[in-house]
Amino acid sequence: MSDLPAHSPLGASSAERWMACPGSTTLINALREGDPEFDTDDPDYRRDGVQAHALAAECLNAGIDAWEAPVENYPDLTAEMMAAVQVHLDYVRSLDGQRFVEYKLHRPGFHEAMYGTVDAAVQGQRKGLHVIDYKHGVGVVVEVENNPQIMYYAFMLIDELGDFDDDEEVTLTIVQPRVTWHPDGGVRSWVSTVGHIRRWAGETLRPAMERTAVEGYLATGEHCRFCPAKLICSGFLQRANRALKLGDIKALTDDLLAELLHDVPLLKMALTALTAEAKKRTINEAKVLPGWKLVNAMADRIWKDTAPVADKFGFQPQKIKSPAQVEAEPGGKEFVAEWAFRPNAGYDLVPETDRRKAVVLEKSSETFKQAIESLKQ
Repeated sequence: MSDLPAHSPLGASSAERWMACPGSTTLINALREGDPEFDTDDPDYRRDGVQAHALAAECLNAGIDAWEAPVENYPDLTAEMMAAVQVHLDYVRSLDGQRFVEYKLHRPGFHEAMYGTVDAAVQGQRKGLHVIDYKHGVGVVVEVENNPQIMYYAFMLIDELGDFDDDEEVTLTIVQPRVTWHPDGGVRSWVSTVGHIRRWAGETLRPAMERTAVEGYLATGEHCRFCPAKLICSGFLQRANRALKLGDIKALTDDLLAELLHDVPLLKMALTALTAEAKKRTINEAKVLPGWKLVNAMADRIWKDTAPVADKFGFQPQKIKSPAQVEAEPGGKEFVAEWAFRPNAGYDLVPETDRRKAVVLEKSSETFKQAIESLKQ
């Protein structure tokens, strides 16, 4: 797989989008041809998520817990990240069988663009297969039942390992520990069968992959959220524009109001994409948009690597309290002033009237390099 691009244009993480909207692949290819840095803006690979996945893989391979990992490898490591990754570790380790961690797969016999990396999987010593996908994000809840991303991963594993009967169970699991309000909890599983996964791949997945090469229709929906081409997509912009041109809201009929409610999520996505594009232009070109300025983003304080929090306050390493919590302890304020700091959390684009000091970027400076890096978050 070393000669393949880092991310498949028809990969599992974007399957929900390209399966519903085959024309999006053409738009994204056009963006990629015009922007060498295009792939760095993929929201599926934000810096904290990358580090959380790397931490999970290192811990599973080394047989250690999250709080035991070398902190120098993870500049954005926090107690929250360690706690979330530990949930993933505990679940994977609860399964008996042959374990696969960050397992790279390519199934060109099914489709040349079918490749990717499975977070974790366990093949039972007797029968069955467990496929686990770790989600560090908290903004979008990921459901597991009939989830095309994890079914895609499951099929690649089934196709490579090969020795399965159609009636064998496949347990698909989403581990999303930071989503604490889900009724099924942060670890959500769905039991399917090898036969069902194979039929889905043949009857649904492969035709969808083939459609992207011959059909250019665009379809709007929730999958637009993570589509990097939405600001050049006629279908998306038309629906967003319709929501912007409502006129007298009180004069809308109930039927039209109910219909327009479906456009509200797309409008929010458009506003988010516009903000991201403005920030990207400001940083990439080291210029200032009229009426706006770049400032340091706000960030919660974190502990220095050498902070003796456990020694001073008696906390277990895996349960270390935040600086804000320690401040409430006797002697906490002085301790926090000495041992905590605010990390570089990237940059925000704000109106000129904002009271924060503007950050001036020069392309040759270390600050500029940090700003470019912040676009990956």
